[in-house]
Amino acid sequence: MSQIAIEQLVNVSKEECLIIDSLARTKEATTQDLRNSLPIPKSTFYKLLGLLMNKGFITKEKGKLRTNFLIRIQLAGREEFSITPKNVKAFVSASEPISKAFITMYGVEKYLHFTALYSKYVEGKVPVFLIAKKLKISKSDVERLINEIEFGTMKK
Repeated sequence: MSQIAIEQLVNVSKEECLIIDSLARTKEATTQDLRNSLPIPKSTFYKLLGLLMNKGFITKEKGKLRTNFLIRIQLAGREEFSITPKNVKAFVSASEPISKAFITMYGVEKYLHFTALYSKYVEGKVPVFLIAKKLKISKSDVERLINEIEFGTMKK
């Protein structure tokens, strides 16, 4: 699996990722509440929301929107990795400079391990130093990746 394959696994734009991420953080929201919480023009928001619902990433039940996706990846019969609302930003950022450099230096499989640990980091279950220890990389490398994911991937 190459870097290009990672980017194609999650066929969502950065704006779609912003919608998924915002909804994942709130667990559920009305369409209006979600739209008001995001810096996306109204017409673009509704278009993207429709696309995400058609792709099956978001469902609407009783007037509330919910994230509804999980993609599993298995590498050569080894460990299985999941793309979830909590780590989708890490997958989308695979094309960003720091993530690209990480993949070039350490490989795709280590990046996938990072995304799994990043999900736990988002939940508050794994601190940065433990991610670094498990991946056998420096804490500053992990911090740079997290900063790029959380602050760099949504910029235009």
